[in-house]
Amino acid sequence: MNARAAQFSGLLDITGPNKQQYAALHGYRYVDASDLLDRSRPASWSKILAVLSVLDSCDWVFWVDADTLITNMSTPLERLLPAGPAWAAAASAATVAGADAADMADAVATRYGLGLGEPDLILTADSTGSMRPATMQLCSCVNAGVWLIRGRGCAWCRSFLARWWSMESFIRHDPHDSKSGDNDALKHMVANMDRCIGQEMPAR
Repeated sequence: MNARAAQFSGLLDITGPNKQQYAALHGYRYVDASDLLDRSRPASWSKILAVLSVLDSCDWVFWVDADTLITNMSTPLERLLPAGPAWAAAASAATVAGADAADMADAVATRYGLGLGEPDLILTADSTGSMRPATMQLCSCVNAGVWLIRGRGCAWCRSFLARWWSMESFIRHDPHDSKSGDNDALKHMVANMDRCIGQEMPAR
């Protein structure tokens, strides 16, 4: 799923066919949500609206920013989803490492949906960031440019996206600012999951 903003239009002309080819290869539906851009805030915030618009018609939604390319065209998204090989390998590694590692992995999964178990949200990390699961902290690593979220029937997912969209204090309106604030808002939500979400939307 992509959206075309004026400042990224030329870039999506280059990267869009790559994503469309990947979707066609694996039988996925490619969605261009450019008509949903909210011009009252930086364009990258509209990824939230774009994903919300198709949430109830998909089992999972895969968002990829315009400045990304899929380099491994042969690997389907199903391999990254719960019950896929990636999750089975993580479970096996935790078991081999011992009970403490397994308990820690289960705790991370329960709280953040980033480890074992059945997550509703799968995030990516910057190679320059830091991730310290032992202390239950996801620091500066979270990246809002590529992520997977569960679709139809997931009330938590819809609430999570609505909460993310509502975080207007993070919006950066300066047109000369290279950052838009949506990534900072996501980092804040993940790092403060219990306080941000509250009882009405427990962390998954």
